[in-house]
Amino acid sequence: MICCSKKIYQNVVFLDQTIVQQQIDEKLLDLQLLIKTGLVSDYSFLQRLFKSFPTRKQLQQSSFIAFVEDAIQLHQHYASIIASYGTTFEKAFYLTENGHLLSAHMKRLLGLLLQLFWNLELNDVTFQIKNFMLWLKKLGYLLELPATLSVGEYLEQVLTLQKEKSMLVLSDIGEIGYRQVADERTVINAIERYQKIISEI
Repeated sequence: MICCSKKIYQNVVFLDQTIVQQQIDEKLLDLQLLIKTGLVSDYSFLQRLFKSFPTRKQLQQSSFIAFVEDAIQLHQHYASIIASYGTTFEKAFYLTENGHLLSAHMKRLLGLLLQLFWNLELNDVTFQIKNFMLWLKKLGYLLELPATLSVGEYLEQVLTLQKEKSMLVLSDIGEIGYRQVADERTVINAIERYQKIISEI
């Protein structure tokens, strides 16, 4: 009697981590636009994003479908205002030595955040900025300014650029306010506060 042994072959699935990382990076870029939309034009929209995507894992597993219609409506009303918020601070990175160390996406994100911090110097609203920054860090956004970036030169570039066109000030988070030319002290305070919070989270 011949005993037959059965060999069971299991299918092994190899998951390319570069594909996974690319997908999460793309979601971070999409979420960045949604966050900017909420910050500038609708605080409740921003709150919904925070509740829906509290962690990087949740972001990876969830969809933005529930936010698309509202985002489109907000952009129909405020597209140019949303698009312009943060651009002066973003452009200044391109004109500053070692600004090339930041990718275009990082320049855009840091530009948005630094204008927000400048905004908070003018209107000290009840927005929990430290918690907001901690959330961004948990999601995987890179928030640090390059150590070799000259903050003094960057400041000069921001002040020069905004002389050409004053910057939008939100009267509150999600509420479009007025335009104002920045002065040196408020921009310095904004950058210092930003760096302090980054060092604490």
